[in-house]
Amino acid sequence: MTKEINLTLYRYDISKPPTNWDTDFLSCEYDTEEHGHKNKAELFFFTDSLDIANDLGKCSAKKHSKPEYFLTTTKTQKLKLIDFSNRFNIYQMLCLLHDLCIDVLTSDFKTYENNNHFGQLKNIFEAAEKEADSKKKFDIIKNLKVHSNSNYEHISLFGQRLTDFDNGLHFKKLVKEKYSDIDGYLWREFNDNRGFTYCLFESRKLCHKKTININIES
Repeated sequence: MTKEINLTLYRYDISKPPTNWDTDFLSCEYDTEEHGHKNKAELFFFTDSLDIANDLGKCSAKKHSKPEYFLTTTKTQKLKLIDFSNRFNIYQMLCLLHDLCIDVLTSDFKTYENNNHFGQLKNIFEAAEKEADSKKKFDIIKNLKVHSNSNYEHISLFGQRLTDFDNGLHFKKLVKEKYSDIDGYLWREFNDNRGFTYCLFESRKLCHKKTININIES
């Protein structure tokens, strides 16, 4: 359910990041008029794949008509993380959280589609937990969707929504109240087998970082 690991991590930014880790530095890409900044909880996001970080940086720079992006590399002290790496659908991710006694199936966690919230999935999850017949259970599990146009296998979106906007404030509080030693979580984002995405609650276990700028037009 949790993993303890030392890592080399990467991230991109389309504006030059500060020399030191800083919670005030928030990516301009994720600022919205309706809900404010996606990273309200001031979390730190990385990937363990250099290729993924570079591909995301190039795409983002092109999208925002920037000539360059900034690639940051860092190492970590030993981290303790909620490990979703072997979870392949939303039900499996919810089971892991349930085993850790972390309840996200409440109205505090929004889906950010209309006025929907995670609490609307609670009855579905509980029904799946009680169902003994495997076919019937799977039919129930298929109804665990974050958005109306997504599906039960959309773990990329679910991993994001755990900490998007106000959800991040609630999730960090829930986890830290029960497990003060947990530093964040990891999951497979974008259905990309090259690596995982890491969400860290704080920067205290991040070592010195090295940032270079990469010109996408060269």
